[in-house]
Amino acid sequence: DASFVAGLLAAQPGCLTLNAETDLAVRLDVLLTQARIAPFKVGKIIMDCPRILSSDTDPKSLAAVVGFLADEVQLTEKDTAKVLIAFPQLLSMSMEDDLRPTVAWLLEVGVAPAKVAKVVRQHPKVFAYSLANNLRPTVSYLWDEVGMDSEQLGKVIAAFPQILGLSVPLKIRPLMTYLISDVGVPKDKLSRMFTAFPQLFGLSLDNNIRPHVEYLLNEVGIPRERLGKVLASFPHLVAYNLEDNLRPTVEYFSQHLQIPSDRIGKLVAAHPQILGYSVEEK
Repeated sequence: DASFVAGLLAAQPGCLTLNAETDLAVRLDVLLTQARIAPFKVGKIIMDCPRILSSDTDPKSLAAVVGFLADEVQLTEKDTAKVLIAFPQLLSMSMEDDLRPTVAWLLEVGVAPAKVAKVVRQHPKVFAYSLANNLRPTVSYLWDEVGMDSEQLGKVIAAFPQILGLSVPLKIRPLMTYLISDVGVPKDKLSRMFTAFPQLFGLSLDNNIRPHVEYLLNEVGIPRERLGKVLASFPHLVAYNLEDNLRPTVEYFSQHLQIPSDRIGKLVAAHPQILGYSVEEK
């Protein structure tokens, strides 16, 4: 529509110099034929990455990125299209300065070759992170402060690649401090804890983790001196929905099974996974 054209011209006025039958057709062929982008998605890709239509962009570089995702990352044809739709800026990145170095780095820090495609599929923005300013500092912190080895780190990145975009000073370090100082998680248990549940890195400290900890202490009755080890052994507890899962389960123990409240905390401390079962299963 008119707004699309106006926005495109504002972002990439040089596209007016392209020959519709040659330059433009070649670029569209890469998107439609090689990358298998659905025609109705092409407009979004161009709007999100107008450099595709820049006269400075060699259509061969677009085709090279598509080939890289298929041949070197080993994405399926369907996943290649999904990745480019989700993050079209990939098409404007350098193979030698951005794409290949990132894949090499993922392998270097412990991501299994067969899992690289999963990382890219789940979080294609990984290619936009600076090795020097983002990726290496994050991994250094996980090695040095959290105590992960390469095998654990590779598993964590493969399961939750979004961790590579989290700020160490604003997100990761405050979480570690809270778990160790306030919850009592033994520092030597952190690496196993996060390997078991990498998505814990992505939970909000104030909106998810703190309310769950307070509930487990004050309402479930888990002894404070045991809570750290309980969460270290079963960190999924802080991800369960309070209203839809935890409270109904605890109420079931109290009201239907007639378990005294002072015993529920000890029961959960000994077998925390029971809070993950549905009431019907219990």
